[in-house]
Parts: sequence; C-alpha cells; structure tokens
Amino acid sequence: MKKADKISIKLDNQTNKTLETLSAKQNISKSELIRKFINQGLDKELTKESIDYIRENIHDEIENICNPQFERIAKLNAKIGYQSVSNFYLLAYIIESILPISKRKDFDEIKKKSKMMGIAYLKLREKEFKDFMESEDISLDMLDLK
Repeated sequence: MKKADKISIKLDNQTNKTLETLSAKQNISKSELIRKFINQGLDKELTKESIDYIRENIHDEIENICNPQFERIAKLNAKIGYQSVSNFYLLAYIIESILPISKRKDFDEIKKKSKMMGIAYLKLREKEFKDFMESEDISLDMLDLK
C-alpha cells in the first residue's frame, strides 16, 4: 500500500453508525469505506470538471465552424432582399412606362397594396405563410385592404 497521510475527522453519531453498518456489510474497515467514498466523490468531481471542459471546447469548435456559415447565409439573405426590392421597383417602372396616363392612378394604388402585402408577409410566422399565399382574402384582411 502507498504511504498515506493520517487525518482525523469528527462525525456525528448517526453518520458514524451508518458507516459502521456499511463497513460490516461490505466486510471492510470503516477507514477503507471512508477512503472509498472520498475517492468516489473525487472521481465524480473530476469527471464533472472534465465534462464541463469538454463541453466548452465542443461549443467553441461548433461556433468557430458554424459562425462563418451563418454570416454567409445572412449576407446572402440580405442580397436576396436587395434584389427583390430592386425587382419590385423595376417591374413597377416598366409597368408605369407602358400604362396609359389614365390608368396610372389605379396602378399607384396596386403598387401601394403590393408593398403593404410584402411587409405583412415578412412579419408572418412560418405556419402562417401557406394561408397567406393561398388566400387573397386572408392577405387583404391582414392588411385591412378589403
């Protein structure tokens, strides 16, 4: 057996009796049982610290790998948004340029409603998209345009 340091501890009567009972059941000395419990407690604590360390490292690695991709996706989404707005105004310009002047007032109202529907669409939750896209009545109700 390795050289060991001797320490003294004070226990309440109930704890001492419990240790005596357990050591008798396991057929080992009370000192051996206490050493066993101390080692188990230390092992658990060291394991917990190791798990926390590993969890932190995994989190950092995932973040390092994913963040550039998230940033790339965000930039692509912004580009898509800019392109969508550009397309809207290009289409509106083309339609206005071929519409007779007498119809342009009606078209201005359509353009206004289209912008409002676009804004409402962006505010929807995912589960509401399908209903919004499939029903003009729901879309107009949401915008108070009926």
